[in-house]
Amino acid sequence: MCSKELYIILPYIKTSEPVTIRGITFKSSEIVDELEDSTKNNLKTIFDMFYLKDNYKINKMLFTHQHYKDNDEEEDIKRKLLEAQALITYLYSSPHPTSLDPFLTKEHFIMYWLEPKELNKYQFKPMEIENIINLSTDGYYPFENDDYGIPGFTGLINNENYIAVTKGSRLYPPIYSFWLNNYQDLFNDLNQFKNVPNKMPIINLMDRAENIIDSEQRVFQSLNWYNRTVSVDNSDGIALVYLSIAFESLLNLEQGAEVKKRFKESIKLLIGQSEKVDMWLDQFYTARSEIVHEGSAQILNFYSKHKVSGKDYSRQYRSLISFGRVLYRLCLQLLLYGSELSNNANIVSLLTSNKERFNQICKLLNENDEIDDMKRLESVAYHVFEIEKFRYVEEKDLDLHEIIGCLKKVLRIYLKVDHDISLEMKDLISQFTNNSFESNEVEQLESIKQMFDYVNKTMARNPASNVTYPLIKSVWYYSMFEYMRRKNA
Repeated sequence: MCSKELYIILPYIKTSEPVTIRGITFKSSEIVDELEDSTKNNLKTIFDMFYLKDNYKINKMLFTHQHYKDNDEEEDIKRKLLEAQALITYLYSSPHPTSLDPFLTKEHFIMYWLEPKELNKYQFKPMEIENIINLSTDGYYPFENDDYGIPGFTGLINNENYIAVTKGSRLYPPIYSFWLNNYQDLFNDLNQFKNVPNKMPIINLMDRAENIIDSEQRVFQSLNWYNRTVSVDNSDGIALVYLSIAFESLLNLEQGAEVKKRFKESIKLLIGQSEKVDMWLDQFYTARSEIVHEGSAQILNFYSKHKVSGKDYSRQYRSLISFGRVLYRLCLQLLLYGSELSNNANIVSLLTSNKERFNQICKLLNENDEIDDMKRLESVAYHVFEIEKFRYVEEKDLDLHEIIGCLKKVLRIYLKVDHDISLEMKDLISQFTNNSFESNEVEQLESIKQMFDYVNKTMARNPASNVTYPLIKSVWYYSMFEYMRRKNA
């Protein structure tokens, strides 16, 4: 199958060195001359399209060049790209310590996804109509006289809006008064972030290519809503609604009549009791409800109540949304810290039986029968290692038939992927997998013993045997007493 290529550009940020986020390596446009000719030429054509305003062309930007063979690979790359974009946007939208204004806006992290493609000129050039005048006297595009077969690029902006461009196209920021930060450098900034304790949960997310806990998918959904609050297009009212969705998604709040109460209780459980924060929570959710149900809110600023000479006074101070962003980021950090502590303590594993793990291995192998066999083995590796780890914990409802059936599924795949397997081991596995347990139980148990004896004296040599050998040992542990009982009967 032919590989397709995808060029991803973030034109409004830069880096001095390559940076890997969610398994995607982003590089500076300055290294383009080091690439092979076809890639270099395509990227130079794309880089030349980006302008800040009028005739001011952007000189440095971020890019990554990806290849994929099928829809699964394409979707995996796109997921990682969107997650990387969400994390970068979140880090750079940190509020100023006093004004609470975001450092950069959501628009600074616009991502262009472009694939080489032949176009017709009407995909990027307006039709000749009365209301449009072409001011270019020498032909704005180099293919002015061609109708079809024009080399160009099609793709998406932020994985949402379709775009078609060719050499000579110009791409501008979404607002005219847009600015670039001269001191921004993704490589240096990430190194600085790593020295800030409250940034570590997000940095840890960046360093991983895959989610390791279920709540991380919810975190990314919430982050996307939070990042919308730092868009230049938003009024405070719209941003406040986006932030409320981000909170509810992050805290996994069940909707209903008591949602406001659950919202307040969840926040206070995370950060503790505070009279001022309690007032903000009430005012924030009141404003949110007014906007959602009535179209606007009467007050979008925080107002504190205090007494002077026995009289009650209220004073507005800061916008609700500016403090809300600070509170959201604090809650996110606390939840990520808690999730990491829980994961490191193996909380879920301690409550999962090996019977469940064997069943999960069979389920994964059955579901993934269309993907590469080595990837199928890798998908069950964690469960195999956990079975070995917890095999000495007493379980009363383990079914030997199910365990042996699971081992056979794994071994059939192992035979396909390990091309260095010895003839002795190959014969043992073939004999075991080709016979049913019901037809000759003792013989099947004897085969497991022989495979155990072999792997016990042989080191695993590759990723495939690293998964398979521990499972053989574990299955023998569960079956050896039955083997001895039948052998001596």
